[in-house]
Amino acid sequence: ETFVCYPYLALVTADGPAMAMLLAGTVGHQGRIHCRFYCRLIGRHKPGAPQYYPARLKPTGYTETGCDHDDVDLNDLLNTFNSHESHSRYMANVEHISKIEPISMQLYMT
Repeated sequence: ETFVCYPYLALVTADGPAMAMLLAGTVGHQGRIHCRFYCRLIGRHKPGAPQYYPARLKPTGYTETGCDHDDVDLNDLLNTFNSHESHSRYMANVEHISKIEPISMQLYMT
């Protein structure tokens, strides 16, 4: 009996930490959103640990705040993600941070 396997990579997020510097407005390899193009894949982290991992399936009993979202369907993600959605998400984030008032230097001078 012959076993034939055709492996392929469905999800590749491991790029160099310096890659984030090439794309404005994104985080490094430890960021909550690993995808450098604003897709909807949100990472998860171990309780009390700062580094996020691109885990698509929610572990049983996992309740870490901000990371306890439902499982991510990779087929749905790949079939619905497009450059328009990416651009819209990026612009919404830019608008959000542009409304934040800077911390006054007076706080540091007292």
